[in-house]
Amino acid sequence: MANAPILLIHGRGDTVEAIQHSRLTAQVLRAAGRPVEFVELEGEDHGPARADTRRQMMSETLCFLKQPNPAR
Repeated sequence: MANAPILLIHGRGDTVEAIQHSRLTAQVLRAAGRPVEFVELEGEDHGPARADTRRQMMSETLCFLKQPNPAR
């Protein structure tokens, strides 16, 4: 099982991989006491197509990476 913090980002309209898989992964990791952040991108498919969503994804990623992480 993962010890380092995990960031999951998933488009709500993903037609390749059901968003429920990421929701379940986040739920299982949280139940196991693992650090996880889960971001759902509204109106996006498997990859962010809109500029505003790409900005959101990058912003979320930068915030995640700036957090203290003793496992690194």
